[in-house]
Amino acid sequence: MTDDSTHATLPPQSQPPLARPRRALGVAVLIPLLLAVATPFLYLHGKAYHEGYLGYFDLEPSMFPLDTAATLMTAVMAWAQAATAGLTGLTALLAANIGLVLALFVLAVLLFGTFNYLIRRYRPALERSRRAQAGDAPTSWWRELVRSALYLFLPGYALFALLLMVALIILLNVVPFVKIGADQAARDLQGEFSRAPAVQVADMVGAVSEYRLIQCSTLFCALYARGTVMAVPVSAINAAVTDVGDKLATGQERPRRE
Repeated sequence: MTDDSTHATLPPQSQPPLARPRRALGVAVLIPLLLAVATPFLYLHGKAYHEGYLGYFDLEPSMFPLDTAATLMTAVMAWAQAATAGLTGLTALLAANIGLVLALFVLAVLLFGTFNYLIRRYRPALERSRRAQAGDAPTSWWRELVRSALYLFLPGYALFALLLMVALIILLNVVPFVKIGADQAARDLQGEFSRAPAVQVADMVGAVSEYRLIQCSTLFCALYARGTVMAVPVSAINAAVTDVGDKLATGQERPRRE
C-alpha cells in the first residue's frame, strides 16, 4: 500500500526574501550612476545650443554666460526640439517613400534569414574541418613574423581608434546642437522677435529707438530692431514692456474659479 503523501507535488519555491531588496538596491544605484554620466553630456548639449543660437547673430557667447541650471534647462529644450524635428522628418520621409521602405524591410528579412539558416546548417561541418586542419600544424617563420608585427601594430592602432572615437563622440555631441540653436535663432529672426519684450535704448549716435529684447546676462543685453542686432550694457535698459493684451482677452473668456 503506497502512501499518497509520497506522490504529492511539492509547492513552488518562492524567491529568497533578499532577492527583491537586492534588485531594488541595484536599480537605486544604477539611476544615480546614469544621471552622473548623462549630466556632463547634457551640459555640453546646452552649451552648444546656446553658442549656436548667439553665434547665428554674430554675438560673443562669453558676453551672455549661463549658469549650470540654465544650461541644463537649455539642453532639455534643445533635446525637445531635436526630438520633434527628428520625428517630423522621419514621418515625412516614411510617408514619401513607403514603398521603398517596405521593399528594403522585406529584403533585409530575406538576407538575414538566409544568412542565419546557412550558419546554422553548415557551422558544425566548418568547425570540424577547422579542427582537423589545425591538428599539429608546423610552426611557420612567416606566421611568427606576422604575429610580431601585429603585436607592435595593434597597440598604436588601438590608441588611434580610441582618440578617433573620443573625437567622434565630442563631434556628435556638439555639432547637432549648434545647428539646432542656429535653426531656432533663424526662426526667431524671421518672426522679428515679435513676442519679446520691447525696450527703448539710445543707439551709437544717440538716437533713441525701440528694440526687441533677445537675451540678457548679468552684464549685457542683446537687442534687435529692423535687421540689426546690438549688445548694450544692462545699465542702459530702464524698462522692458510686453504687450499681454491678447492673453488678457483670453483670460476674460475663461470662467472664474469659485
